Amino acid sequence: MTQIRSLCAQIGFTIIFLLMHSTLMAGQVDCKLVTKAMEAVLSRTLNIPTHAYVTSKIGSHTFETEMIYVDGSLYLKSQGQWTLSNSDLKQAEEQVARNPKSKDTCRYLGDEPVSGETAAKYSLHGKSRNSKSDKLVWISKARGLVLREEMELGNGNVLIMRYEYDDVKPPL
Repeated sequence: MTQIRSLCAQIGFTIIFLLMHSTLMAGQVDCKLVTKAMEAVLSRTLNIPTHAYVTSKIGSHTFETEMIYVDGSLYLKSQGQWTLSNSDLKQAEEQVARNPKSKDTCRYLGDEPVSGETAAKYSLHGKSRNSKSDKLVWISKARGLVLREEMELGNGNVLIMRYEYDDVKPPL
């Protein structure tokens, strides 16, 4: 059980890092919407209740996790059990702010439905000093919120996240 909680905490910090890792895309007209929506995810994560459904594909293993961010707290669900994380989200935000930013390019791929909502789908390719990343992002056409993300983590590992913002409450 301790290993599962540790894995959930690692996945949670990975997601927090990816959500907070702001992108620099100001010169690209199509990317302004993506930049604004990604910055809003960070704000929502720390200030507005958010329920994230996460699928991590690491090697031949698939892990399903849920996270709820509400009232400054992070709750993690693994193997049907909810636990309150002792993670300090403000500290994680400050750490990410100190990290170098990546320079991303993005491309609008068209519209697709996500959870019954029409979303604009974008591909993003990022480069920083030490890494490259590829990501797909779906942004609600009506609300400007990120509804889904798919990230290539390298070596065939993938992280898929779906977000809900309505009627989010602490699970405990």
